[in-house]
Amino acid sequence: MHNIILKELRVLGVSVADGKYHMSGKSFSREELFENIRSTTKKRKRLLWTMWHEVAMELTSDATNSSPTDSIRKLFVSSLHDLYTLSCCFDELDKCNVVKAIKVSLDKDIESFSSISMSNVIDYALSIEWLNHLIRRDLYTIALITKLSESLQTEATGVAGPWSRTDVPMQERVFKWDQVAGETAGRAMDRRNQRRYRQGFEGYKDLWPNEGTYWREIRNEPYKFDDKDSNPYPHRNTLWSS
Repeated sequence: MHNIILKELRVLGVSVADGKYHMSGKSFSREELFENIRSTTKKRKRLLWTMWHEVAMELTSDATNSSPTDSIRKLFVSSLHDLYTLSCCFDELDKCNVVKAIKVSLDKDIESFSSISMSNVIDYALSIEWLNHLIRRDLYTIALITKLSESLQTEATGVAGPWSRTDVPMQERVFKWDQVAGETAGRAMDRRNQRRYRQGFEGYKDLWPNEGTYWREIRNEPYKFDDKDSNPYPHRNTLWSS
């Protein structure tokens, strides 16, 4: 697991050597690297928050110029759908009516938007998706570095089972299976009734699909804008420890 995390960090541009973390040609301690990434993430979140509100304002502006071309129309509709799908992942955007503004725009006649407004929304969509990718990349990097530090901490444990405590008789070193049968009887049924085996492909295009494993890909999980989330991927600890 330690080597897998190191390889993943190298893909993200972070290398580890002699207890130092190297990124963008500079060396950092663990705490310095955390502070550097978190500072960058805060700036990107503030910029992204502003851009979401600018999109909502752009969509409510009046059309004042000529009609757009067919290519601009197609890109505008596609960008608007992508923005709505992404905005639904964040409760903060729903509370400040950004999601509502985008949803209302999807129900409006396309002729009510000007060519300039459509072009601006397309530019915003590209910028928002890229910033969203960078923020998730930063959070994923922090989670990997945290897990890397935990993997370096080893814990010594004693040997258990019939080959331990050889100074006592065999009957005192072993136990009968029926003594723990009640604790393990339901595990086979639990494995057969896993969510991924029971659920079908209904709602395939839903934001939270039912097929496959319970948790979505780590890089696709939403984050918070208020910087109060200590661990954006609490479920990943279970996957890593397995």
